[in-house]
Amino acid sequence: MKLVMKMMKFNTLNMEKKENVFCVKCCSFNKKTEDNYITCNNCNTLLDVTTRYSKRLEAYLGFINGGNRRVI
Repeated sequence: MKLVMKMMKFNTLNMEKKENVFCVKCCSFNKKTEDNYITCNNCNTLLDVTTRYSKRLEAYLGFINGGNRRVI
């Protein structure tokens, strides 16, 4: 058990942020782009890409846009 905890701590310290975005609507992962908005590949929902990074999900959080802004 102690070995597992040490490995988890080691992985957390050396973890690089992956460039993924988690869709809160359908729980799928999408590639992060330089834009602040992406369209989910699974459910086609427009997502606001936040600066919040989830270590548990290993992805940035993408929240539903709400229709105020459009990507052309």
